[in-house]
Amino acid sequence: MQDWVDQALGTGHPIEMFYTDPTIRQYYKDWIRTLVTRTNSITGVKYVDDPTIFSWELANEPRSGDNYERNNGLTPGSLVCNWAKEMSSYIK
Repeated sequence: MQDWVDQALGTGHPIEMFYTDPTIRQYYKDWIRTLVTRTNSITGVKYVDDPTIFSWELANEPRSGDNYERNNGLTPGSLVCNWAKEMSSYIK
């Protein structure tokens, strides 16, 4: 996630920007669109239409660190939860 932040905004920005920055969120949605609309080269079925896909993992252990949310007046867990809600809705 830090790589996404560094690539989009340059180094020195907190990882939490991954969940909040509109540019990074759009980059992530673009990546999601590329993945779910890909056609399986064996079956010829787009992943989004494939009934054998059980679920999509949005990220490996997404989290905010070092009391970032509390220090910024946010409810702990809200950054990741709001991001996950937005991205999962986008996939649907």
